[in-house]
Amino acid sequence: MSQVPSEILELYDQGITAFASPAELESRDSIPTRESDYPLTGTKWLKINGVICVFLDMKNSSQLTADYNVRDAASIYQSFVDTGVRILDIFGASYIDVRGDGAFGLFDRNLPYHALAAAVSFKTFVEDYLLPIAKERFEGIDIGAHIGIDQNEVLLVKRIGLKNQEGETDKQNEVWAGKTVNMSAKLASIGQRGEMVVSPRFYARIQNRYALSSCECHGDPVTGKPKSLWEKRDVSNDHRFDFTYCWVMKTHWCDQVGEGYMGYLLNEDK
Repeated sequence: MSQVPSEILELYDQGITAFASPAELESRDSIPTRESDYPLTGTKWLKINGVICVFLDMKNSSQLTADYNVRDAASIYQSFVDTGVRILDIFGASYIDVRGDGAFGLFDRNLPYHALAAAVSFKTFVEDYLLPIAKERFEGIDIGAHIGIDQNEVLLVKRIGLKNQEGETDKQNEVWAGKTVNMSAKLASIGQRGEMVVSPRFYARIQNRYALSSCECHGDPVTGKPKSLWEKRDVSNDHRFDFTYCWVMKTHWCDQVGEGYMGYLLNEDK
């Protein structure tokens, strides 16, 4: 049996030493926007309170590369992911990361309506602009967006990897420890096309009537009054979640008044 190289054995020892060393936590109320603010060496982590995660993922993307020309698949990846990243940025996400065929954005705790507006804007883009074109090119594949949002009290972060060396590709990245990112990804995964799924703790933060009800244009056909945008869904049998139900947005406001509604909501964030 071949001998394990000494440098690998040294890495084993360093890994065990790191595990045995308690983490040093520095509490923050907002997400750092500069790469240099994230600790890289040592055991220091940043503890950020109340982070909101908006997770965007493409539905049935694996079928695209399996059944269609790679160039065609690449074009929809470009449109989907790049537009998602730009929308997250426009609405004030302090941190954005691309994950495979999707992306997630992290918002400070005082920006729940900005996070919601980003998710609704991306949902509108996919449903009203991208899908009508994609259905013609990718016939037979139910393409769409999975969108999930969660907010939790504590999220830890630091950069892990190798220090930058001149002329080499960056081999380090931020690692987010905590439930928020994973939970928002799991919420996204249970949504059907055209649905946005959020945790009850995030839903509790968006109680403005413009966030909860449709515009009168999409109101009750009998009374003409706005109706709820949200549907409560039982997830008590899904042990991936630390709550028993979630909230699902199945529609959104119309083009005529949507911009005004969004403006009302953004003004709610302080």
